[in-house]
Amino acid sequence: MDKLFFHEILEVLGQQKTYEDFLVTGISTDTRTMRQGDLFIAINGENFKGAKFVPAAIEKGAKAVITDEPTQADIPLIIVSDTTQAYQKIAGYYRDKYDIPLIAITGSNGKTTTRNMVKTILATKYNVYTTEKNYNNEIGLPYTLLRMDHTYDCAVIELGMNHMGEIDRLTRLAKPTISVITNIGMAHIGFLGSQENIKKAKLEIVNGMANGTLILNGDDPYLKDVTYDNLEVLFTGTNANADFMLKDIVFNPGNTTFTVIHDGIEAQCSLPTIGKHNVYNAMEAIAVACTMGFTLPEACAALSSYQNVALRNEVKDINGVTIIKDYYNASPDSMREALNALGNIKTTENKYALLGQMHELGDYSQQAHKMVAGFCENNHLSHVFFIGDEYEAFQAGLSTISCHCYKADQREQMKTDLQTFAKQLTPGDVILVKGSRASAMEDFDEVLESTIA
Repeated sequence: MDKLFFHEILEVLGQQKTYEDFLVTGISTDTRTMRQGDLFIAINGENFKGAKFVPAAIEKGAKAVITDEPTQADIPLIIVSDTTQAYQKIAGYYRDKYDIPLIAITGSNGKTTTRNMVKTILATKYNVYTTEKNYNNEIGLPYTLLRMDHTYDCAVIELGMNHMGEIDRLTRLAKPTISVITNIGMAHIGFLGSQENIKKAKLEIVNGMANGTLILNGDDPYLKDVTYDNLEVLFTGTNANADFMLKDIVFNPGNTTFTVIHDGIEAQCSLPTIGKHNVYNAMEAIAVACTMGFTLPEACAALSSYQNVALRNEVKDINGVTIIKDYYNASPDSMREALNALGNIKTTENKYALLGQMHELGDYSQQAHKMVAGFCENNHLSHVFFIGDEYEAFQAGLSTISCHCYKADQREQMKTDLQTFAKQLTPGDVILVKGSRASAMEDFDEVLESTIA
């Protein structure tokens, strides 16, 4: 964090009070991680009031406090009506201090992967600042912006949402110069009701752009016809008219190769991960890099050093058995892509899936789980394990594939059966492990790996 004085914060929040000025060296919303001398902002959560942590913040050495409830304090105490909005106002003001390219990425799936691919390429020429972990929401984005400093040449950030209007608020803070929408899928359809509404919510990203470049997946039916008069809109995809055209995809157990054509130049890419969905993520990362001044061959060459984030298409070989660990989260779209990727892998042995229930699907849940079972059928898997309370809907979608299906509370039984199954795996077999975070698929992966090893 660069220089930010307390009087600047007072001005941003419209406070008329006068205090002795000081340099703000850090802003914290969590007393567990705050440092002595930080400005503490008492953010409210779903189940707690931030104001109750003010005494602890003062005890830990807070230099000043922003809260929505009066309290006794011998340090500057700023009272506001909404501490989250105050946090965002400060972050937006701080972002305006930096005249650097800022790439913002959103989409139903692939945000984090695309963000990391963009960083991988840009880091070969620039000092790149990027979102930590999944700090991409109305609390996480201010945290991200307030940790930028003058040493960075550009920033790559992620914007997440599950309700209409969230991306609008986030993009107005971030003010991106380049924006990317990876796809319009069904994640959070339980909140938003339809993919058309999800499209509207994702396209709010342009509201923070006075001009600049919008990069879209041209193979996505919801994005292929998007236009804006004030923005350069670039499309990636297999269509011959795409600005960045994709062809010649080859799927291997540990990598994927493909060709990109842009402005009459052709370049080959070798991506050390699997699945067509990751190729689409890579295409958008390449488009960002070229917009930032890279040549197409430079961008493709840099992408070869990309490394998967743990639990996102992480490929592990244990005694010849390939395990694809993709259980950071799951939606119908990411399930489809992961299962298609599994189906496309070249192997003479068996392919299996170990799947957990998807969440936040509302009334669409049963239909979605039945559809995922159909993806298993389409990719001719040898056997499937499924756990979750939608097991009946999943099982109803199977016709030729055998399945071990379990209710959510039958975890121990599934572990026992999985151990027996794992002992029968042979070199060349491939197994996908995927499910929502709430399904805690890491427990089953641990059983699988320890048995095979």
